[in-house]
Amino acid sequence: MTEQSISEELRQAFQNSLAAFHDWDRDGPEPEISLESRPYTISAVCNLVWKFNDEIPNDDYDKLCRLADNIRHGQMTEAFYQRPPGEPVDHTYASGARCLQSLIDCRMAWYGRER
Repeated sequence: MTEQSISEELRQAFQNSLAAFHDWDRDGPEPEISLESRPYTISAVCNLVWKFNDEIPNDDYDKLCRLADNIRHGQMTEAFYQRPPGEPVDHTYASGARCLQSLIDCRMAWYGRER
């Protein structure tokens, strides 16, 4: 059985999810991005992406690492200890999606919300 590759639409959706996470306002709900002309939360995008082992472009990988570092060393340190975010263990979309989901969970804890 051949492993399926991630589509260009999902690649773009993940990239947009990274940007939406970065811009997420404390007073706002979990960000949504457009995929196939429909709104998806960034958590939903993570769920779609984490089955793919294609390599993430270095720029997106670096953005993800910076987001994780900002949470670890920023004002959300308390939430970090409640729900520690993971780091991407490799350069795959699967690992990146798991990392981004852990950052979302950390931010939800910091904002006092549950998914």
